[in-house]
Amino acid sequence: MTTLVTAAARTEFRKVITVRLWWLTPIVALLVGAAASLVYGFTDRNADNGSGTAVPLGAASLGLYVAVGAVVVLGGLFGAATTGSDVRYRTLASSFVLQPRRDIVLGAKLGVLAALSLIAGVIVEIVSLVCLFAFGAHVTAWSRLIGVVLCGLFAVICWTLIGAALGLLFGSATVAAFALVAWYAIGEPALALLASAMGARQVAYWLPGLSTVAAVGAGGLDDVDGFLPWAGGAVVLAVWTAAVVGAGWWLTRQRDI
Repeated sequence: MTTLVTAAARTEFRKVITVRLWWLTPIVALLVGAAASLVYGFTDRNADNGSGTAVPLGAASLGLYVAVGAVVVLGGLFGAATTGSDVRYRTLASSFVLQPRRDIVLGAKLGVLAALSLIAGVIVEIVSLVCLFAFGAHVTAWSRLIGVVLCGLFAVICWTLIGAALGLLFGSATVAAFALVAWYAIGEPALALLASAMGARQVAYWLPGLSTVAAVGAGGLDDVDGFLPWAGGAVVLAVWTAAVVGAGWWLTRQRDI
């Protein structure tokens, strides 16, 4: 069994890294994160006359949040594009021919995507932190800064898996990516607004987007109305991830590919 899993993972890894999208995703996230860290760091330094500031709540830390947000969104799109293309162009069918046990193929595919998104997240966050400290920021809340970094990586993995599961569900990279962006930009805000209008504002707290923000806040938003505690946000995000991945996994096992 171990040999089969290793072989499937090796195959999926080779398939992913040979696609241009894998290389573009971390590069774009890296550029966005570095640019945001430099801009906010420069703003923060000027505001403090070059003496530094406390992070992660200072302006300089906003660049880190932007970097995490960028790699989360791009990770989700990367996952959706990868699996959606596999189904659409029937490369997934070839994988099932080589390895008839679909659970092994799906597990290897999702595991590789999660691992690669983690690597991309680590690189982006390191560059963002380097840019932050380059402006002389003084850290007084190390635990929260570490929390933001770790929770950010957790969110990257979760949204990459959610995107990959949507690709499996819709069987199209375009539709899955559109659904993801539409949910980010329109779906969740509209649903939260509707829930608030109906007097059920608390419903919005349990949506994947707001739970992600709460988790990545790493305690910084615990006292802010409208957000779950960071641990609760992480649990809710994990549940959403498990539900969507479970649906995509089940459909792919049943689908005639």
